[in-house]
Amino acid sequence: MKNKKILLLVALILMLISIKITYSYNYIENNIYIDNAGDFISVSLINVTSPEAIIIPTIQPSSYIAYYINNYQTMPIDYNGTDLIVLANQTGILNITYISLGVVNKQGMIWSFNISESYYTKIFLPENSIPININPTPINVYYQSNSPVILMPPGKIFIQYTLSSQQLTLHKNNYSLYIIIIAAIVLIIASLIIFRKRKIGKKKKEKIKEEGIDERDKQIINAIKKLGGIATANQIMSETGIPKTPLYRRLSKLVEMGYIEEVVYGKTKSYKLKD
Repeated sequence: MKNKKILLLVALILMLISIKITYSYNYIENNIYIDNAGDFISVSLINVTSPEAIIIPTIQPSSYIAYYINNYQTMPIDYNGTDLIVLANQTGILNITYISLGVVNKQGMIWSFNISESYYTKIFLPENSIPININPTPINVYYQSNSPVILMPPGKIFIQYTLSSQQLTLHKNNYSLYIIIIAAIVLIIASLIIFRKRKIGKKKKEKIKEEGIDERDKQIINAIKKLGGIATANQIMSETGIPKTPLYRRLSKLVEMGYIEEVVYGKTKSYKLKD
């Protein structure tokens, strides 16, 4: 009887965790754009309904950014070798964009890529390109401004395509142009975000200063001291018992206020007390 009660309690806890994971955020759109040089740009719009660490599987991203589209506020984002991890500390629609130069392969006249997506995905192939192999069967294929658009279900995706003779000439003559365009897009987005952040930065710092630090913040600082002046989030969590989401919010706040700083050794992020 006692064992049954324990099993029932465990099942209830797992169900609650599952509900939290299911409803903490959801995809609005998942789009992938591929240009004539084979550069791969992924743009995901995610509705964050409660603060959460969002994990996005990726392939060799060369650059990436996460920001809320309503206020251009950037979120901490890191690549751990397989996934992008975004610490979304507020609700709203989050744009997660990354660029990868190592996804699309070319053999002779055939371009191909093999990816795995967790949500329904629109794939925009280069203008005037011709799809020759799509696996699994797409939900829909149509053209937008002479670019094939392929709507794929979640899961593994394999696509092969070829470029028209006109596009092949364009690719040979203007490869560097595409790199410049991609860099310009990233630069424009970053400039808009920096401009916006400068406007709201003062207000945010003043608000944090007014709020000051409370007992839990002091508990985190004392825990880092106890752990030798530097500790990972997991170590601080074990020492203080503060749950992950509120802990990351408080760590971000303490970094903003100048009490601690983020340091990275290899792929491990730690938090260090400032002298």
